[in-house]
Amino acid sequence: MTERLAQHYKCTAVKEAGRDIVADSNSFSLDDLRLIATEHAKRIDEAITGESPLIIIDTDIHITKSYSQFAFNEELEVNKSIYNSNKAHLYLYLNNDVEYVQDGTRLNETDRNLLDLSHREILKQHLIDFVDIKGNWEQRFQKAILFIDQLTGDLT
Repeated sequence: MTERLAQHYKCTAVKEAGRDIVADSNSFSLDDLRLIATEHAKRIDEAITGESPLIIIDTDIHITKSYSQFAFNEELEVNKSIYNSNKAHLYLYLNNDVEYVQDGTRLNETDRNLLDLSHREILKQHLIDFVDIKGNWEQRFQKAILFIDQLTGDLT
């Protein structure tokens, strides 16, 4: 979705750093999460220097913190600058209502659903308002465009 939206708007996409750092969602450490948080913030900061004022970001520090809480029952402490890098004007939260597909590196479906609840709780704790997007992938894409166009005034 991130890549497709960035292509649609001809803007920069910031991919999820976690997939590049941790190959298997069932095997990672707190140090891995700290590295992910730092790398993701760095990627966002680098994207800001791009030509387009619009940046599509796959995930953010709140989701990384949720993984820490979910997997280790521990709060992930990070530098305040990481939060500053991760501020967004619009949060689109893709609901877990699509078919679950196990690619061998993902949490099992039960844990995925529990992690979804953790994500929502962390976002709530940090007072992050988000748009919950449901439906098939094409419906999600169209809804995302609608919300981004509302935010940008369709200037892109």
